[in-house]
Amino acid sequence: MYSQGVIIMQNNMDDSNNANKRGIYAFQRSIDIITAILLLTNQITIEGIFIRPRKFSISVGGPLFGGTRVVPKDNWAIEQDILDLIHIFLAILLLSDKITITGIFITSAEFTVTVSGPIFGYTRTVPSTLMLENYQSFYSAVKEHYIVPPELLSNLMRNDGNGQC
Repeated sequence: MYSQGVIIMQNNMDDSNNANKRGIYAFQRSIDIITAILLLTNQITIEGIFIRPRKFSISVGGPLFGGTRVVPKDNWAIEQDILDLIHIFLAILLLSDKITITGIFITSAEFTVTVSGPIFGYTRTVPSTLMLENYQSFYSAVKEHYIVPPELLSNLMRNDGNGQC
């Protein structure tokens, strides 16, 4: 009887993890698709390439992300056409799930998004629920072993409706 309960609990946790992974993957795909659209509409452009042994990633950004638009020197049409072809190539790879967003770099004035994938030498990015599981484990341990005094909670909570303490 006990082992059946454990199996049922494990199946419920697996279902929950699978649902969380599907949600994370859907969110990641949405961001990939949005990035592809921004590349195709010239809202963002290539800002840099990170080269590492046997792999590389491409950083994209632009005015939409607080940066500047990269334009060819002297506005040569052939250079702009090559840049547009690279944007189309990256967008196709993003839409076909060959590459994905692997990182976001934030500075004081702007941010850039880095894309890469197996085609560029990086391993496939897979959704992970580890952070959520760690949070739940931490929350249950704190709830079980620590008691927060009510007077401390009342001091930390706002006591009027307009956001003032």
